[in-house]
Amino acid sequence: MKKNFYSFFILFILFFSSNLQAEHVFLKISLGLLSGGGINDSLSHPEYAPYMALGYQEKTHLSGEFSLGLSYQLSSHLSFSLGGGYLMGRLKGEDAVYFNPTDLGPPEFNLYPRLDSTVYSVCFSVLYSIPLNPSFYVNFLGGIGYYFGSFEHRTDWYASSIPPYDNKLIYKSRSFQGNANTLGTHLGTGFDLETMENIFLSLDVLFRRVDFKNLKINDSTDMNTPQFYIGLYESRDLSDLEYQVPKISMGGILIRIGLKCRF
Repeated sequence: MKKNFYSFFILFILFFSSNLQAEHVFLKISLGLLSGGGINDSLSHPEYAPYMALGYQEKTHLSGEFSLGLSYQLSSHLSFSLGGGYLMGRLKGEDAVYFNPTDLGPPEFNLYPRLDSTVYSVCFSVLYSIPLNPSFYVNFLGGIGYYFGSFEHRTDWYASSIPPYDNKLIYKSRSFQGNANTLGTHLGTGFDLETMENIFLSLDVLFRRVDFKNLKINDSTDMNTPQFYIGLYESRDLSDLEYQVPKISMGGILIRIGLKCRF
């Protein structure tokens, strides 16, 4: 589906624009940086729960986005746009500590879960523009979007900093791959500056709310592997160690800069 996403989107834009009367049509290409998002996650085990400790700390997540869209100017003030986006980012989950109840190996492990995320989007926006002079416009915009997310979870297991382990990375586990779709909203402001005839420098600052809540698991991997045990836990079974992600947020503050061409 991903390979055909932009082909379908471009064909739809061309068909839609050919059937719409507008004063001007703008093509916009942008690069953006999203600050925000996070994981509502949990880590549990039915037998070893007393040896688990979760610690939460605020984290800032940065994701990069590429977007392409068309704007239709219906009047000197009112426009609407239809566009698509491609976003990649890494979200960090809730850190955990696993306390080793045996005398074998490190006394504790530090667990750092993360979620590698890829999101495609189709967004519709309404823009209200105020021309401050013939070449400078201030824009206010808001709209909705539909988001297609693909996610892969991994957890890094680090031994404690006590010698001889020295905080070494012991194991990288992959718990699952999955996908989810959702509706989202956005609201913000920006400006367009005409730098040459029919070419504009565009800047947008948006607040975007996108929450994935129904994650469909495509593939899961058992954490009970010889690579994890490294000769220390042959008799212990961590296969029931369960990591859950009931909610994934890919929203936050999006700063987007790009070029607009007027036709």
